[in-house]
Amino acid sequence: MSTRSTESGSDSGSSRSHDSDDDDNVESESYDSDHHGRLSDNDSTPVDGPSGHLSDEPSPKWRDGKIKITTVDRISDLTDHLLVHILSFLPIGNAIKTQVPSKRWQFLWTCLPSLHFRSCCRDLADFAAFVTFVEKTLILCNCSKLKKFRVDCDSNYVPDFEPNVSLWTRFAVGKGTEELHLHFDDTDNDMSAECRYRLPQLLFTNASFKVLHFCLCSTAVWCPKELLPGIR
Repeated sequence: MSTRSTESGSDSGSSRSHDSDDDDNVESESYDSDHHGRLSDNDSTPVDGPSGHLSDEPSPKWRDGKIKITTVDRISDLTDHLLVHILSFLPIGNAIKTQVPSKRWQFLWTCLPSLHFRSCCRDLADFAAFVTFVEKTLILCNCSKLKKFRVDCDSNYVPDFEPNVSLWTRFAVGKGTEELHLHFDDTDNDMSAECRYRLPQLLFTNASFKVLHFCLCSTAVWCPKELLPGIR
């Protein structure tokens, strides 16, 4: 009798031991110590748990093992007025090139309040091409009033193009320009006064000008500073 009781007690203790182990297994299957999250019933993939970890599914930035980069065009979000102001700091040739990447930029340069032309002329043909470029640009200019009109020509003035240069100055007057810069270069160091561009009188009688700056130009009439109030 005592033997059977001992065996029975042993079986009962063993059963309680197995039940305790089963409870431990249930708890170990319910939580993953590495992820600190609850495990799904079917596998060991962690789902939303106390720590906020998600499943092992790759995030949108890492799908297929590649980083997904999101680009934001912040410049195009700027207003047209601010974009035109930025373009006004560029030489006109560079400003015109900005119309290529986007239709949004196609006609922004035509509203520039400042026009700056630079030439790189090696011969007469280059100078003629530069004159043509300036005149085509002026035709497309839609700005009602110019702050600055500037021409930097790194070659000698060619008297044959006097009507063209005079057209530029009349354009500046018509746009109420505040600053006019007209610069020519004497590459041969032998430019006489007769070969220089003669400034028209209307430049000195226009009230809109605040700054007049000329290089290697001449004037037929001497104008004392007293007759040019506000001009420096």
